[in-house]
Amino acid sequence: MQTNRGFSLAEVLVSMFLVTTGLLAMGHTMGKAIEANYRTSQEGDAIGFALQKIEVLKTVPFTHADLSAGAHSDTPAAGFARGWSVTTTGNAKSITLTVTRPIPNQTKPVMVVLGIERVQ
Repeated sequence: MQTNRGFSLAEVLVSMFLVTTGLLAMGHTMGKAIEANYRTSQEGDAIGFALQKIEVLKTVPFTHADLSAGAHSDTPAAGFARGWSVTTTGNAKSITLTVTRPIPNQTKPVMVVLGIERVQ
């Protein structure tokens, strides 16, 4: 009587295929997780720059140049662009603030848009 021991070639190939597929899927998932983490970090920075400018705009005098009607912009940090537009209605000023940061290899930039109204 003959007994077979070990695995056949077909079994080894199928198991190698399954392990390879699993490792590739895990690698892809890790890459996406790293991208998401980077984007979240950039969004947090953009929100911080937006809040920083809002605090400044809330404390400057009502006649300050940054609160004059029209479009304004500055660069809070390398790679970021911050712009705000001011519209005046009576003794109220509406401010729309936008902070953007293009991210390499992604078509959609990080963008934060906030609106505030300041009354004299």
